[in-house]
Amino acid sequence: MNTKITLGATVLALALLIAFSVPEPAQADPGFITAKILVYAPQVLEPGVTTCIGGYVLDPNIPGACSPGTKQIHIRGLKLLWTYTAAEVESDRPEYFIGHQTVINNANYNAKGAGPQWGTFVWEAEAGAWEGTFNSTALGRNLGTWSGVGHGSGGLAGLQMKGEGIFDAYPGTFIARVQGNRK
Repeated sequence: MNTKITLGATVLALALLIAFSVPEPAQADPGFITAKILVYAPQVLEPGVTTCIGGYVLDPNIPGACSPGTKQIHIRGLKLLWTYTAAEVESDRPEYFIGHQTVINNANYNAKGAGPQWGTFVWEAEAGAWEGTFNSTALGRNLGTWSGVGHGSGGLAGLQMKGEGIFDAYPGTFIARVQGNRK
């Protein structure tokens, strides 16, 4: 009789383990991963289209190159490339940021180069890619603020990167914060 009880208890325990098995845990939420990134002047891949209101375009290959007397400068489709190496990235997870960022930039500037900018970016990092949007305010040539949100793909799938930058001279500083649940 003890054998029957022991066998019954074993079968019941196995049935409960199967019925209520603990699922394989997802990768833990990394919490917040931060990075400080030095940003240097970008490479212009494509100049986009510049419109000079109250003036004329001086050189279509130089974004925003307008004649004296121009009141407003509109730029559409300017394609820029930033490259980040280990020397520019300070983070516990530098592989999230080391790589190339391609930006499609649009802007409405006043005659002094100040005004809103917006667009999209793809940031190919060692660990995967960030794809997202940004908006910024230019305060003049090479001066301004930048804010963006990117969603990870590849090795960064399930993560979101939010960042803020301030540029008063090159190199500027971009602070990124990554969060999410990697499953």
